[in-house]
Amino acid sequence: MLIVQPKIFLSLAYSAITYSDYEARWQIAYGLGEVKGMRDEVNSLLSKLSNDEHEYVRRRALIALQKKWKDELNDQEINSAIPPV
Repeated sequence: MLIVQPKIFLSLAYSAITYSDYEARWQIAYGLGEVKGMRDEVNSLLSKLSNDEHEYVRRRALIALQKKWKDELNDQEINSAIPPV
């Protein structure tokens, strides 16, 4: 539910990246990959999580980063393919 409220989710994510439970951190990483917009903030948080001490958190953060880049590239390709009106 928080993913559809990106400002609230990002506020939680900033606190969660230092939370002691790695399971909470990987879930935040996953959620960040689903957030629409707020690219700079999301990329910054995912970059921090990609250096996490726990391997699974790092993997989830890298998967989320890859998803964000893929989604952005697809949007750009679609927009560039549409002729101006």
